[in-house]
Formats: sequence, C-alpha cells, structure tokens
Amino acid sequence: MLAKFEDQYDFIQTFIETDNKGVYLVRHKSLEVYRVLKRSYLNSHDAEALRAEGTFLKSLTAVDSFVPRILDMGQDGDFLYIIEEYIEGQSLKSYFYKNKTDISHTIILFRKLCDIVESLHGNKLGVILHLDIKPENIIISGDEVYLIDFGNAAYKGQKSIGCGTKDYASYEQYMGGTVDERADVFALGKVLCYMLFNNVSDDFIRTVSEETGKVPAYLINIILRCTEKNPDRRFRNVKSLMEELTDEAMKPSIETIGVVGVRHGIGATYVSMALVRELSLKGISAYYREENDSMDAWEILKVNNKSLDACGMYEAMGCKIMPKLSDALLLKENKCRVCVVDYGVYEEDCVPRLVKSDKIVVVGGDTDMTRSKTRRVYDDLKAMSDTYLILNLSKKCRIECMAEYDGKTYALSYRGRPKHMYQRLLLKPKGSKR
Repeated sequence: MLAKFEDQYDFIQTFIETDNKGVYLVRHKSLEVYRVLKRSYLNSHDAEALRAEGTFLKSLTAVDSFVPRILDMGQDGDFLYIIEEYIEGQSLKSYFYKNKTDISHTIILFRKLCDIVESLHGNKLGVILHLDIKPENIIISGDEVYLIDFGNAAYKGQKSIGCGTKDYASYEQYMGGTVDERADVFALGKVLCYMLFNNVSDDFIRTVSEETGKVPAYLINIILRCTEKNPDRRFRNVKSLMEELTDEAMKPSIETIGVVGVRHGIGATYVSMALVRELSLKGISAYYREENDSMDAWEILKVNNKSLDACGMYEAMGCKIMPKLSDALLLKENKCRVCVVDYGVYEEDCVPRLVKSDKIVVVGGDTDMTRSKTRRVYDDLKAMSDTYLILNLSKKCRIECMAEYDGKTYALSYRGRPKHMYQRLLLKPKGSKR
C-alpha cells in the first residue's frame, strides 16, 4: 500500500498486488468506513486503465448509485492512485455459486444490471461502453446490483484500452474493430447464460437451444440473439433487449384466451364476459380485456358509474373489465391468472395478435350469411392454434348445424329469459339435444 495513506487508512485486505499495480481494502481511521485503494505504476498499461476508470466514474450522473463513487484521485511518486467507495456484497459469480436462484429472481437481477448498462449508454456527457461486463465485475448487495471495474471502458467512437475478458468480450472487441452498444449487449447475453446455466463457452452457446426443458425458450432466444457473432443481428441496444425480456416474461404468468366473432352482434363480447364470470366462479382469477373498436367496455363503465383502479380495470356484472386504451394507465402488476381478450369481429389484421393467444374461441352462427364464414374462420384458426368453436344457434338448427363440425364445438344458450346479454353462459358439448 502507498505510504502516503498509512496515517489515514488501516490496511484490511489485499485483493491484487503485483510490481505494477495493487488493489486493497482499507478502512478510514476517522470515518470508520471501508474504501478501495487502487494504485498503478505510472509507465504501465495498468495506469492507463486506472486513469480511464477514474475519468469515467467521475463523469457518471444517472447511475452513480449503482457504481462506485470516486473519492480521491492523484499521483504519489511513481504511482497513480484512486480511492473508491467500497460496495459491500459478493460478486455475481460467488452469489450464483452459493445460492440456488429461481428463474424469476434471476430475471429481476438481470433487469437491474440492464438498467445500469442502459444508463451508461445514455450518459449525458457521452455514451459510455463498459466493455468488460462479467460475473466478477457485478456485485450483489442485498436486493441491489452494482457494476464495477471501469478500467476497460471507452466512450462510443473511442478505441478501448483492452480487449475485454475471454468468453464475455464480443468478436469485434477481439478483432480491434469499432465497437458500440452492441458489444455490451453481447456481454449481457453471456452473463444471462452464466446465470441460467453456469456455462458461457462458445460450444455451449451453439447447443443451448437443447436446454429448453430447463428454462423458458424465450430466455434461450434472448441469449442466442445477444451473442450473435455479427453485431447487426444482435439487439441494437439494451432498451430493445429489455423490451423483449419484458414482453416475453409477461406471457407465462397470464394465460390468454382470444375471442372473436364472425360478424357484429354474434355474441363475442357476451361469450368473453361470460367466460370471465365462469372462471371466477371456479376460483380462477380472470379479467376481460377489450381489444376492438366498439368501446363497449367504456360505455359499461359510464352506465355503472365506475372508475378505473390502479391496474386499469373496474368491476361490473361479476367481471373484472379492462377497457381498450387503459393499458397505458397501469400503475401496478395485474395478479390475474387468465386474460380473456375480446377481438370483436374477425378481420385479417387481427390474426397475428389472435394466434398468440394460448386458446382461441370463435363465436359463429347458422344463418346463410354466417355459416360459410364460420366454417372458414374456424378451419383457418384451428390450423394455427388451439381453437374452440361456440355456435350461437336457433334451437331448431342446433343439432343439425353442430353435426357439421369436428373438434371442440359447443352450443350457446341462455338460462331463462335474460334481461340483458350478460347472463351466465352454458357450454353444451357437441351432440347435446338440450
């Protein structure tokens, strides 16, 4: 340790020590707080890295809570030194070695890391590329994540001092080429792979798609896209990576049932709300989401003098209802298990969204105008997804019409004489004479 600091600090531990550099844990004698002291011989490559680290850490604004703060920087004889805030915790490598972490917690930690890197890339004084993101440089402290060691960092457009760490550095870093945000995206993909599989070798990455039984397929796809050799095939930035992660992470938690009618007034909205009521009666939390232009859900809200809650929903007629456009009002996570999405009348442009549903319900009929379209829509969607057919039939045609269909076909009827369309739905299996 440098003699200059012996009166001010107590030496606690040596992290690294060579002829050219040293990294030490010290304790301030007066303040009784821990610090990290780093020193490098002035004429060495290590001094360039140390000077770069100090420069970048001083320039940070948005992420200064999640990276070490620079407390002092200067020269003592033939050595350059910096004193940094000490972040108490354990490296991500140590954390995952000691703890069995489920996928949901892994995603939470990874998102926090992505937040830090995105803030670096959005730094007001210029885009900062870390260029050495790896488990050893990530600290887990309680529920928080910190990124350390900026010795390899560079502003976008500048050449990095080093080439990063094997298995985590992008191909363009190793080749000495121009790097941008996608180099850090590559490293983030490798870190995610480490968190999920404890293996980041190129050979493993090439076969990682075989691991779909252990983790969700969307996480494997994110890893593969992040670690593409060609940077043009990666996520263009951390924001697009996080958007993909958020969109996909929401899917396993909520099962979606897409409902579509073959014409106006066939009963798609009635069926959708009735499904929500039936699921709720069976103890399965569900909600109705309007995804058509009728704006009926807003009209029901007004008629019943309701207002949206923090999840962008209200309750009426035994249903939790989310009107169209209220998604932007979401303030907290929706805890329901099933979302029944009302797409209204079948149109070609709704098919890409509709087929992403876990199940599809087609509401058809038996009139001359709807019979052929019912057949076409049902057959088309059945070929693409798990699809059910509900026929809104007149009593005299029910048995005859249902006999024409194979698969998951049901008849729609009402109990008693409903005063309005939102009565309890009865689904009777194909062939029922009732």
